[in-house]
Amino acid sequence: MKIFLDGNLPRKLVEALRAEGHDVESVHTLHLQGLANGKLYEFAKESFDLGFTRDSGFANAVRGASRSTRLRLLRVTLVQKPQDEAVYAEIDSQPRRTEVLGASVRNRHGTGSHDRPSRSQNIKHGRG
Repeated sequence: MKIFLDGNLPRKLVEALRAEGHDVESVHTLHLQGLANGKLYEFAKESFDLGFTRDSGFANAVRGASRSTRLRLLRVTLVQKPQDEAVYAEIDSQPRRTEVLGASVRNRHGTGSHDRPSRSQNIKHGRG
């Protein structure tokens, strides 16, 4: 079964599905960014068995198309944190170090001082 991923899905999903043994391509791996939904569907329906998109416009356009095609397109939703929240969470998850004369020094917990605001809080308030 050949799987097609629309360009609005995470790029890492291609590699994750390939690692599980699936035959997967995406708008990005095929360099089809900017192709109109109709043309993209015409391409995908000739080459793929299963497709995934987050684009309701793409899914709705396909809904009225002929059912004689082998492609089955599924619209999915992925729960994601807002971009800023995800970035701040990643910053806070990284070990905190204090530089002393060029050497990294950590407290006994392996992180920096616990009484300081988080790095993401400093960034949010312009103290980055």
